[in-house]
Amino acid sequence: MKKKYLYLLSLIALLIPCKVFAESNVIINCNSNNIVNDILECSLIADVDDGVIYNKVEGSISASNASSVSFINSQNFAGSIKNNHLTIQSNSEVGSVTLGNIKINISNLIAETLEIKMSNIKFFNNDVEVSNVSSANSIVKVASTVNTLESLEVTNCNECKLSPSFDAENTVYTVTTNASSITINAKASSNAKLSGDGMGNLKLKEGRNSFQIIVTSESGDSKIYKIYVTRQVTKSSDNSLKKLSINNGDIEPVLSNNVTTYKANVDDSKVVISAVANDDKATIVGTGEQTLQYGENKFEVIVTAENGASKSYTLVIIRNKEITEDDLFLGSLSIDGEDIKLDEDVTEYTYNVSSDVNEVDISAKANNNFKVDIKGNEDLVAGENIVTITITGENDITKVYTVTINKEDKKELEGLYLKDLIIEGYGLSFSPETLEYTVTINDEKELNISAFASDENYVVELNGNEDLHDGSIIKIIVSDQEGNSNIYKINVKELEKVVDTSKQESDINYIPFIMIGLFGVLFIVDVILLIKKIINK
Repeated sequence: MKKKYLYLLSLIALLIPCKVFAESNVIINCNSNNIVNDILECSLIADVDDGVIYNKVEGSISASNASSVSFINSQNFAGSIKNNHLTIQSNSEVGSVTLGNIKINISNLIAETLEIKMSNIKFFNNDVEVSNVSSANSIVKVASTVNTLESLEVTNCNECKLSPSFDAENTVYTVTTNASSITINAKASSNAKLSGDGMGNLKLKEGRNSFQIIVTSESGDSKIYKIYVTRQVTKSSDNSLKKLSINNGDIEPVLSNNVTTYKANVDDSKVVISAVANDDKATIVGTGEQTLQYGENKFEVIVTAENGASKSYTLVIIRNKEITEDDLFLGSLSIDGEDIKLDEDVTEYTYNVSSDVNEVDISAKANNNFKVDIKGNEDLVAGENIVTITITGENDITKVYTVTINKEDKKELEGLYLKDLIIEGYGLSFSPETLEYTVTINDEKELNISAFASDENYVVELNGNEDLHDGSIIKIIVSDQEGNSNIYKINVKELEKVVDTSKQESDINYIPFIMIGLFGVLFIVDVILLIKKIINK
């Protein structure tokens, strides 16, 4: 009897389902390099001993600091997450297999690491638990997307400051300083890297300077911060001199910033004033060569600082020596454009002109721009002509230079004549002694001229016989081998267009006038006869 009960109990035990616990595991596999649009995807892999059959897996899943977690079905499993409880179901599986993927939104992730954890994992076969795992987790290093500055400051710039005050979200700042350099210190948030030209000790040019700091997050995203630094240069107000001098004497008193009037005594008619400013950026006017009158001469040397402030120095130079005739001299002399070589001790010069020259153009300039008066250079006659060049200086002191103009006599050039001059179409009354003629043309632009010299060794040159018009002058130059010459001139006039009245005169009918004359004569004869009859009676 007892044996029967024992068999019965054994049969009941076989019919009642019981838990079979096998060694199992769950692996969470995440690839932190595969984050797209702030979504991290991880695989759930079941590692269960062969022979264990299951068709459902359950467990609690969480991801620290993540916004949300969702499940993506695999080929054999379908799952869902509700209140962080993950349920995955399948028809039937044995051993290790990929259960599916989970998607984790990390857009609001603050920490640099993400812990993904699945706990209280159980494997079921037809609602019968066949295995369990206490927990499975994966810690993922997530590349930070933070690309902002944690701090930004400027130093070593004479108490300059950022405008506006630093805010990580603001990317544009301005700084104003009068320093020649500035130090910019920046620190990145998280593990972002810094680059660009806007860090460290930076030299500044005058005006606006542009710098930038590039912040690159671990994920590769960049943000640019720009700092515009304006260097305001304070312009110097220094308008003082460190040197004031003249080339031919000493000034008194010794140069000082508190003294603006100085004196000097010289004997010369000119002086060179030199001055050097204390500041290289200051400008000076009133220096250079100056002409001195006898007695006191005042000159102003004006120094203008970089900021525009001016200061005037007065230099009183007294010329001691009174001017004499020896102090007057010509600096330059030219006759008809030809420069005459001057000698300091020579006041008499000669110049030769040809017999046809009646006037010479003389240009003369005296030292110190003294007045120069020229007489006698016009209406030249054959032989010597004396031209006077008078220099008048201070106190009406004068000095006279003379230029003897030797004009050649025509008799010396009797051979330099034409023996004949012919103008085709014009009856020219030519005489070798007559050097000037006038021809009235119609509308010719050129005349056919034949000129024959009195000597076959003479050269005849024709100038101005083209594009003729009223007022043209044709020159015929006769020259010998020694350079002597004689010039014949032909003045050209255009024929005035007048009305031809000759034909009108030839067309006048003179018969009426003749008849009137005859009747007049007969009338007079009749009157005379009548008077005789009356007398005879």
